[in-house]
Amino acid sequence: MIINLKTSEILQDGKISNTNLTCKLDTSLFAHLKWEQHFQSILKVDLTTYASKVINQDLTAEGFKANFLGILKIIYCFIDTTDLPTFISFVKLFNLSDTEALTYNLESISEAFSNIKSTVISPKK
Repeated sequence: MIINLKTSEILQDGKISNTNLTCKLDTSLFAHLKWEQHFQSILKVDLTTYASKVINQDLTAEGFKANFLGILKIIYCFIDTTDLPTFISFVKLFNLSDTEALTYNLESISEAFSNIKSTVISPKK
């Protein structure tokens, strides 16, 4: 699956410049390695356990907001691109001052999260 995201930069004149960023959703063991490198020592749990816990939370609009950083951590691990080398660089895509890019990115990660949820974390039997 391809995930399209928008980056935004506020220029000196106050205008916002957007750039498209195309990422691949990688459902291989690479995601687990990325999780181990970035989050496992802090959260003391593996990717599958953490993702299952987040998915079993209330993911209505309110639940999604409450679990937003957790969802971003999960999605970040499944994204394969050299353009987002750190979790911080990924989080910076969600610029609250650029509502157009923010809305676009939220829709993109929502679709990616649904894909991850249905194919990787709770596969159909």
